[in-house]
Amino acid sequence: MNRKRKLSDENLIIKKYLNHILSYKLIVFSSDEPLDNKNLSSLMKPIQLLLILFILTGSAFAQSIGFAGTICDVKTKAPLDFVKVGIYKNGMPKIVALTEGDGYFSFKNFAAGAYQLKVEGNRYYTLDTLITIEKEVKIHFELKPIPDSLFISEPSLVATRISAERARKEIASGHAKLYLTADKSVLKQAGDDDFQTKYSIGYINLGSQCSSIKQATEYNKVVFRHLDKEYGKEWRKEARKDVLGLTIYL
Repeated sequence: MNRKRKLSDENLIIKKYLNHILSYKLIVFSSDEPLDNKNLSSLMKPIQLLLILFILTGSAFAQSIGFAGTICDVKTKAPLDFVKVGIYKNGMPKIVALTEGDGYFSFKNFAAGAYQLKVEGNRYYTLDTLITIEKEVKIHFELKPIPDSLFISEPSLVATRISAERARKEIASGHAKLYLTADKSVLKQAGDDDFQTKYSIGYINLGSQCSSIKQATEYNKVVFRHLDKEYGKEWRKEARKDVLGLTIYL
């Protein structure tokens, strides 16, 4: 019913503008009749209306569709909220949404065609694929969790007193580390284990303890000076770039 009504409206638009065009008297020029400005102006009016007609009907017939879906954990089948779902075209985001508590997301009013789809969830592998959307559709996605072993560990709740003095004690005992940017999910990188083996300094994720950023930065400064003293400046090129205070120290 809605489609018939839409086509009926489009037909009315076409009929309306065709009537405007036909109301003008087109001038037929003979070979010996000069084409002056007055005649040219009269000729251009219906042409202009035709251009308007093509634009309007092109917009009216453009297909606008919707795309929706749900996202869950591949193992537990539990719905995932706050997952970022993005539709991209030529590398640029066209529309982005976050899933709700039931894992549901939806997009409306975008043109049919081929797009890049990216689904990004915290502590889950990113889904990045090409899709072709030709009609309204609902799709179900399942994300694979990243193993906990691939993340930098966070300090225990007991060990929350981070300070420069603590850094000196842990250097002396051989248990010093470098605190990373406060983020709940920090993945290990290639070279982390080699750095720890070579310099006897590991990494630890400050995690959700955002209130300790200042103390962790002061802790790291003591470790920086220790590394400079023991190994020169070579370690600076090999350290992770997300170590707290490292950019300023360099």
